[in-house]
Amino acid sequence: MRLNFKKYGESGKVICIIHGIFGSLDNWHTVAKELSKEYIVFTLDMRNHGYSPHSDEMSVELMAKDIQLFFEEQGLSKVHLLGHSMGGKVAMYFADKFHQYLASLIVVDIAPKDYKAGHHPYFKAYEEIDLSSVTNRKELDQAFSEYESNMGVRQFLMKNIVNKEGGYHLKINVSGIKKGYDEIISGLELGKIEVPTLFVAGANSNYITEEDRPTIELHFQKVDFVSIPNAGHWVHAENRSAFVQRVMEFLK
Repeated sequence: MRLNFKKYGESGKVICIIHGIFGSLDNWHTVAKELSKEYIVFTLDMRNHGYSPHSDEMSVELMAKDIQLFFEEQGLSKVHLLGHSMGGKVAMYFADKFHQYLASLIVVDIAPKDYKAGHHPYFKAYEEIDLSSVTNRKELDQAFSEYESNMGVRQFLMKNIVNKEGGYHLKINVSGIKKGYDEIISGLELGKIEVPTLFVAGANSNYITEEDRPTIELHFQKVDFVSIPNAGHWVHAENRSAFVQRVMEFLK
């Protein structure tokens, strides 16, 4: 599958950024702009997200193969691959199966383990809210507030709804994502990965814990860990300056 992408910068080594579930390349615009001062940066919309094609098939393996196709079509090698949440799982799988394309790996606030399902209220919101009755963003926010109380999370979720042709429409393929959801949150079966790797955790997040380190170190042979203060799961948005600084330090 050919993915929608955006390119920043004209010279330097290549960074490729892949977002998390219900995200899009737009979530990484500001970070990509900052990194592009020294690097060429590609941000991708994963399948069923953003403006990439929709499919009933959704898995970590298929998403990794989408990235391989993108690298082949762009003629990319020695890429610094950065993935957040779902994108981090895809990035880990990619490093295991397609390491020959990579110079390094940055995994943001996710571990290669099983996670409990936590997105079902959001699937429900996308499925149940009658977009044909919504006339403005305020009404849309009010409708989403019945499913999610945090305004920041609601704003993130509502980015997947666009106003076109006089009405509101879903941009993402909710049914396709839902079909692959259980596999996406499952643990990864990985071998020994020699690609230099940085695991970035939000200090206020519990997605990566101290108990996860032995498993991570078992698979990733050249690994460093960093915790970003004053940040939860959306590390790059909640403390962008510290996040970018630590990523740049690792890349150099």
